Amino acid sequence: MDSAKIYYDLVDINSASRLIGDHYLILDAGCGDGRVSIPLAKSGARVIGVDLSIEGVKVAHRSRERNCEFLVADFEYLPFKNDVFNLTLFIGSFEYIDEPEEVLKESHRVLRSGGKVLFIVRSRLGAKFRYLILDVPYRLARLLQKSKYRRVVSASQIRTPEHACYSLAKINEKISAFDSKFRLEKFCGHDFFLPRHISLYSKILRKVGINPLSLPRFFCNLNNRITSSAFGIYVSSSLKIIMRKVASRTFYKNP
Repeated sequence: MDSAKIYYDLVDINSASRLIGDHYLILDAGCGDGRVSIPLAKSGARVIGVDLSIEGVKVAHRSRERNCEFLVADFEYLPFKNDVFNLTLFIGSFEYIDEPEEVLKESHRVLRSGGKVLFIVRSRLGAKFRYLILDVPYRLARLLQKSKYRRVVSASQIRTPEHACYSLAKINEKISAFDSKFRLEKFCGHDFFLPRHISLYSKILRKVGINPLSLPRFFCNLNNRITSSAFGIYVSSSLKIIMRKVASRTFYKNP
């Protein structure tokens, strides 16, 4: 299996698994092909994944676990009763939502009292840092690659699109708008390294005769140390936000 994909999945799965308790029911909003839902289900959690992509949900269905279900649904109109889930995950999906306020209201509605929501969102500041500093070895390696198909990767291809990123100020604005509905528990970095960096290092190790299978876990552990540090939010490609539901009787109406 590709080392980059293993690393990428490990970082996201570890972030979610640390929040799971006994008999938890989890909503994976933006589940895609189930890359996070299915491993969590294998660990014993009950998971329901929702996504707008019909094709993604079909792929997830083909490899789902017994205690894991997948549905095509809109995050703004979730087909669930009030106070159902212990944990809601938005891993790489929140940036692409047109009405984030409505989605937060729905998250509050379907969460049980004390339930948590985990957001993994792209950082605009981290994207700039990555392009200026962290991607330099990658770009140099691409330039030095001896192939007739060689091409220089442009800045627009390396940087995360602006529409899919949040500034730190924007994130704080979103959080403060719901401070009476959710209590902020954690705000830190999520991923420092990118899959393409892991791919590059894996190729180098293979060339010198070293098996790169241990590389993803090594970088995952190193990533955890960097992103949880005081400067983690400034250098991470993505940010981790964990909020706990505060009970409210007037926030939504019972059906």
